[in-house]
Amino acid sequence: MTRKKGAPALQLSFILIVFVLFLLISALGYFFYGYQKRGIRTAKEHELFAIANLKVDEIGRWRKERLADGEVIAGNPLLTSSLSAFSKGPGDDALKEELLRWMNSVKDSYDYYDVLLLVSEDLRLSARGETRRLSS
Repeated sequence: MTRKKGAPALQLSFILIVFVLFLLISALGYFFYGYQKRGIRTAKEHELFAIANLKVDEIGRWRKERLADGEVIAGNPLLTSSLSAFSKGPGDDALKEELLRWMNSVKDSYDYYDVLLLVSEDLRLSARGETRRLSS
């Protein structure tokens, strides 16, 4: 068989072209991957930022609701007179039971774990039935 003189050069140039195309496609794939990675990361950061803002707003609303609950309770004249009488004579069991019934009603209605009344600087009453003087 006879060989043509240009065949090895043609083969070498074909291999070189395939190799260059391989490098070009690999480089483009690498840069596209980096671009996609940055885009996904940015999107997830924006999602987390939005979630964080929603949580901050939710906590702010929750706090505002709890403060409003406290203002309603503090503005109740029947309750303030009962608390005043209880702070003067915490031994009144009937008054204590009345306050505990009211506190348990609030606890159950709002699905609270406990309702705690600080009657005076050294006396607290809990809806779970704990009455305790804080100072000795």
